[in-house]
Amino acid sequence: MPNLNSPRPIRKVTTAALAGAVTTIALCVLDRVWHISVPGEVTAAMTTLLALMTSYLTPCAAEDLVAGGGGPYIAVRHS
Repeated sequence: MPNLNSPRPIRKVTTAALAGAVTTIALCVLDRVWHISVPGEVTAAMTTLLALMTSYLTPCAAEDLVAGGGGPYIAVRHS
């Protein structure tokens, strides 16, 4: 059974966090540069939906999970 104590974040978590950050920055640029104001509630909803869709569509990566024993971190490969 894989151990989820990995030295790096799982791919799905990373892509969701990046999607949320990019959405927030893009909406901030819309407001500051083009003066298109988006309410905070809509910004939060858009960020949440994009992060959810991105993490859902990101495939799982077996090498993100590690198994204990035999060294500090050993990648687990499923065929």
